[in-house]
Amino acid sequence: MPYETLLYEKKGPAAWVTMNRPEKRNPLDFLSATELCRSLDEAQADPSIRVYVLTGAGPVFSAGGDLKAFAESKPLEHLDKVAPVLELVKKFFSSRFPTIARVQGHAMGGGAGLVSLCDFAVAAEDINLAYPEINLGIIPAAVAVVLARSVPRRIAIDLLFRGRKISAKEAAAWMIVNEAVPKEKLDERVTALCEELAGKSGPGLRALKSLFYGQQDESFEKAIEHGLDKFVGLTAGEDAKEGLAAFIEKRKPDWPSAKKKK
Repeated sequence: MPYETLLYEKKGPAAWVTMNRPEKRNPLDFLSATELCRSLDEAQADPSIRVYVLTGAGPVFSAGGDLKAFAESKPLEHLDKVAPVLELVKKFFSSRFPTIARVQGHAMGGGAGLVSLCDFAVAAEDINLAYPEINLGIIPAAVAVVLARSVPRRIAIDLLFRGRKISAKEAAAWMIVNEAVPKEKLDERVTALCEELAGKSGPGLRALKSLFYGQQDESFEKAIEHGLDKFVGLTAGEDAKEGLAAFIEKRKPDWPSAKKKK
């Protein structure tokens, strides 16, 4: 079934997903959130996909939620409207592959939230980000939780409580994004990051991502046990054996997991 709000394209081992309603500034509404969930499922089901890239068409990455639709609906309907967003958060964190936000344009509200959901983010230098919901008398409910767990407390408070715009360079300094690069270098840098991540062990990345996000809800002791269990499980796998052999032989690993998926 074709997508209405997205473009889904395979580029080698990467799934490139483009929010494709530039005339509406790529809103994060019920339909687009639902289709983003489906795009993650599609990538998850394709064993050749090792990286997921999210970007936007036009001058705006995403302007966030459809506030007009919210204003015209009843409070009891709001939970139904945001249900796909909750599902989207879960799918981003539970995916087996790294996710990259290619932030080619401004990211506001829920759009900035999408940037925060991705494991990596590379932004063009001339864009702005903001979490401005407080200025409208509402809050970025899911995003506030994600942001509070990904950056220092005072930075999260500054962004969420003031709702102000920040530049890409400021976002990079605060690690809201990993890098801010000249717009003409954006695709080059994202592609290089895709290739770097795709060159890692698939089972290793999957186990690491599961551990990284899973341990946040565990006690310190349980998190350590969880990590050791995953470590021991990986050491019995073909990729770990190849990785160790390559290290000893001073060569680049030829991952068995990648061979099986070609």
